[in-house]
Amino acid sequence: MPKDRKKRKRRHSTSSSSSSSSGDESRRNWKKSRINSTKHRVTNYTPAELLFGFPLKMNNDVHDSESEDNVDVTTIRKRAAKRLEQNIIKQDITFNKKRSPPKMYKVGDLVLTKVISNPATGESKKLLPKFRGPFKIIEVLPNDRYRVKEDLHTGRSKRPYEGVVDWNT
Repeated sequence: MPKDRKKRKRRHSTSSSSSSSSGDESRRNWKKSRINSTKHRVTNYTPAELLFGFPLKMNNDVHDSESEDNVDVTTIRKRAAKRLEQNIIKQDITFNKKRSPPKMYKVGDLVLTKVISNPATGESKKLLPKFRGPFKIIEVLPNDRYRVKEDLHTGRSKRPYEGVVDWNT
């Protein structure tokens, strides 16, 4: 009797280990095939279709070149590119929905600029001014930038400030 049990245990352990190793391999192959056979949300094509022109077959089937699944690869890629462009436009609209256009200034307007950094004096910054100016716009530059000059009426310094201000930052 004890010999019978040992044989059964040995037979059971070898059969379960061989089945688990083949199971792992089939699981890995399944994952690989799933990655290349999942349709993209935007293009509605799988990566394999965009690359080869036909969907991947499961269970190691050989591809039939006369199959009706065959489509010209360039046609598929053009359709996918068109859908991607449409999706980009749609995302831009959604992204910019709650954004307002920048305020445009003209030559001669008086503006204040936000103070970006204050000197580290060890004092509280709570009561320091949040803006500098007024500055007079002397030239409008592209990309929401302006050349400004310190207004002479402020009298803060003998040499008035002149420079370029970028309103995007």
